[in-house]
Amino acid sequence: MKTILKIYAWGVTFLLGAIFINFFSGWLGFLSWYNFLGTGELNLRDGLWLFIGYPFLLGFLGYVLNSKNKKRKISSCFHGKKP
Repeated sequence: MKTILKIYAWGVTFLLGAIFINFFSGWLGFLSWYNFLGTGELNLRDGLWLFIGYPFLLGFLGYVLNSKNKKRKISSCFHGKKP
């Protein structure tokens, strides 16, 4: 059950991160995935954002979360607690 809750928490975190990135991209004037799928039109700037910038930020979010999770497991091993 603990594993299922962890997977759910990661999913919610990525969902909230994606929503934030979509809001942020719209605020900066970039095309979001929703707009792109609705119109099908894409210029170079928006293409770079959607296919390089957006995946990079989501990957960075995963990297940060994973590195924090690893640090927690390592530090708990030194303090005699189960990870």
